[in-house]
Amino acid sequence: MEHGDLHGALADPILDSIKLLNEVVLRCPEAVSFAPGWPVELFFEVADVHRLLNVYTHHLRDHLGHPPEQIRRTLFQYGDAGGQIRELVARTLANDEGIRVAPEAVVVTVGCQEGIFGAEPRPTLKSIDRDHRVIYFGSFSKSCLPGVRTGYVVADQPVGHGGLLATEIAKIKSILTVNTSPIDQAIVGGMLIECGFRLRESASGRIEFYRANMRTLLAELGRNFGAVPGVRWNAPDGGFFVTVELPFPVDLKLLDESGRDYGVIWSPMSYFYPAGGGECSIRLSSSYLSPEKITEGVRRLRAFVGNHIA
Repeated sequence: MEHGDLHGALADPILDSIKLLNEVVLRCPEAVSFAPGWPVELFFEVADVHRLLNVYTHHLRDHLGHPPEQIRRTLFQYGDAGGQIRELVARTLANDEGIRVAPEAVVVTVGCQEGIFGAEPRPTLKSIDRDHRVIYFGSFSKSCLPGVRTGYVVADQPVGHGGLLATEIAKIKSILTVNTSPIDQAIVGGMLIECGFRLRESASGRIEFYRANMRTLLAELGRNFGAVPGVRWNAPDGGFFVTVELPFPVDLKLLDESGRDYGVIWSPMSYFYPAGGGECSIRLSSSYLSPEKITEGVRRLRAFVGNHIA
């Protein structure tokens, strides 16, 4: 079998970059890694899974009146391609984001790339969309649990005679992935019920943790690179990532050197530009490290950058 016989997506160079990035992390276990945008496991407990499943099961029984056999079917069988927690997601979106849509406009998906906002939240484009022109993607990975791999799409655009774009998306999903795991949806549903459909308020402790990490990263960048010509970075109001511009191009070869010889790992930004760009930029994640590791990591990054400038 030749590579040309395989799926065309395997020819995408980003797959090789992800593979090499993972290999660098494995080869340099003592390095400080700013690469993964993971939420910290400090807020995860195994017992939470069982508790949230019970919360959702009680919701099905006490609020929706489902008998035991229907609850078992809901949790353990194939389900609606559009998702079984659409109404819960819609209520949470109304409270947290000011997005008011019918549950039928929501499709629960298997994950989505999304971050957490740490200053005052800005209105989403969807919350001010009056003409049904915006499709909104969201995820519960950062705010609930990455392991549940549960996200959603809000698509309330009219299609045909009274239908919604969400309905058409659900049809496609029913062929691709059948449905999002009912167990994963139940865990997320239990969390939404438990927080009174106000996920942002319930995540305040996590948000403050990530906000403090971001402040540490920005402060250390200022202390180490403030006087270094050609080095600039953004100062985001929230989220997990900072983009640093360097006065020289970086690639996977330099990443390998940085991890091996300097003990610090980062993500080349060029792989986030499908049409080209970002050759002199790196991405640093502040989410997964302790403040002490962030401080040490930036110090190591300063040595790497300083030697290459010299």
